Amino acid sequence: MLHVGELGVHPPGALGVGFFVHAGAESFIGRSGDGITQPLKNAGSLNLDDGGKLRLIPLQDRIFSNLLEADTLDRMPELLLVCCNPDQLGPFTAEMTRFLENLAERGRLSSAADIRREVPITLILPNGILAEQMLQRYEEQLHESVLMRRLPELSDEMRQALRDRVVRGVSLQAGGRRGTGAGTVYLLERRGSAVFAGGGDRERERIETILTAHDYPFTHARGVPGTRIEFDKATISIVLNVGGLIHTVKPDGDLIDLRMGDLCKDPAMSDFVHEITQAVFDVGQAIRAYPPSTKYEDIWAKHRATILAHAGHVTSSLKTFREALARGLRSVTLFSNEEWILTPLRRYAANAGLKKEVALFESLRRRVQESMAKAIRYRDQAGSGTGGKLGMSKMKLVGQRHFNIELFYEDGSDEMVLLGTMLDTEHLVKLELT
Repeated sequence: MLHVGELGVHPPGALGVGFFVHAGAESFIGRSGDGITQPLKNAGSLNLDDGGKLRLIPLQDRIFSNLLEADTLDRMPELLLVCCNPDQLGPFTAEMTRFLENLAERGRLSSAADIRREVPITLILPNGILAEQMLQRYEEQLHESVLMRRLPELSDEMRQALRDRVVRGVSLQAGGRRGTGAGTVYLLERRGSAVFAGGGDRERERIETILTAHDYPFTHARGVPGTRIEFDKATISIVLNVGGLIHTVKPDGDLIDLRMGDLCKDPAMSDFVHEITQAVFDVGQAIRAYPPSTKYEDIWAKHRATILAHAGHVTSSLKTFREALARGLRSVTLFSNEEWILTPLRRYAANAGLKKEVALFESLRRRVQESMAKAIRYRDQAGSGTGGKLGMSKMKLVGQRHFNIELFYEDGSDEMVLLGTMLDTEHLVKLELT
């Protein structure tokens, strides 16, 4: 049974920790095999960098491996903030489906009232235009479970109750971290806010009540679908994430320290910013995320003000890109945030017959990849001594390995063997020189 009024966060990642601390959440709930929950459970606390001061946040009896464990220990919160990457939503809804199957096995899932009593409200916060696709996948997972007799036949009322428990949110909270495993240090960014829409009326009212009690800022977007707030956030993200990745790389591949407000403040970038934000709006209006009477100028003025209010910040996408470069990035595959912006936008534009916008989103994808490739080549040239100084001075070292090297050779032989063993003893490097 749900603990009425309690707030949980899934998973304990960088963004999740930001919500956990600023909203005073009662619990973390992980996902089986997510790789981050168990180390924190074992440690019993997490390391928090709060303005340069290290704090330990106790997690004893506040962190649970998955939904089933939280329920078994009678610690299931009424509201769960889902802060995973977009690519992890499918595994999350699959785990939610398994939780429902378990409830059914125990005779606790036979009506819509049972669903409202046993299943937490989920506020889905990952970046991207994903609400429709996520719900469709969730319903397919439920359908398969019913067909395989793992779930009982669900009435229309029960199916609607399950849909109502899923509310779309947009996160304006930032987070960061250094390191991996139990030694990870989480960086506390300033308190942000959340916007939510869609789902059931009763569920949104409960979100209002719970976030108010936890003193966390929010905006309840009444009377609009979840896709509306997704397109609002995409209008910001296509500038900061997509445009940022394109323009943080100089023509030679070196990096510049691009901040959130730089593209909007630079007159030379005004045409670029207008073109991409207008395209997002036009697609949103074509699929009725925006009513016909809505004007682009009004929408963009509000979002531009939001960007400029945080003009000095560095976006998570640029942080991720820099860290990936420092770790030896070799691929130009888009990161999940950018993938879940450009791919759905292109699909919606194609379905609406907007050929110009389709071409634009395809070109933006290519330009991001070209920038990534230039930065990788520049890093490699700098590392080999054939290029200029790599613009990595602003990056933080995220990991290093120490090698023990031994040299073996035999008298009278021209063959030498170098054996290097990494400090963790799990890797062996063998180099033969003749």
